[in-house]
Amino acid sequence: MTTSQSVGLRKYLPELDDYAMAIGWACIELVYLENLLDSCLWMSLGIPKASTMNCITANSDINQKTMMLKGLAFQNKKSDTWFAQTRSALDEVKGLQERRNRFVHDHWVPELARKRVAIQKPQSRQPETLVTHHSKPVGVREIWKLVEDISATHSKIFDSFTELYGVLEPVQPR
Repeated sequence: MTTSQSVGLRKYLPELDDYAMAIGWACIELVYLENLLDSCLWMSLGIPKASTMNCITANSDINQKTMMLKGLAFQNKKSDTWFAQTRSALDEVKGLQERRNRFVHDHWVPELARKRVAIQKPQSRQPETLVTHHSKPVGVREIWKLVEDISATHSKIFDSFTELYGVLEPVQPR
């Protein structure tokens, strides 16, 4: 049974509830976006069986899928303008994923110092040194902005590929 004092071994911090909700939606939106990329690949490749397509998509990460789609979009481009818009939308995916990863994997315990120490080489021929990194605090609005940005990119990619193929069929569950 959870109490206001603990969740497992971790302390429950109600001030993180808004962050948890926003991060959850960022993750969900990114999954929706990745599912759209799967459908775009399926339509672009013309593979009739979903199980065959899943062999490709299940073993590719989101960045690999965007790279494949850029190549396929170039080969099947409707026009140079269409391709430029599609490539631009696909290029947004990497930055969105990086922002999502930062929010998901950040330190979310306010009592901890927002510092991280690492051993790094300042330049390739320089000796390693101990470096302290200071985390930049994140506001919940910044995370909700990511949710909006992922949704906007989803719409751009969806619109591009429905313009090309007419209808996008969802890839069946794995």
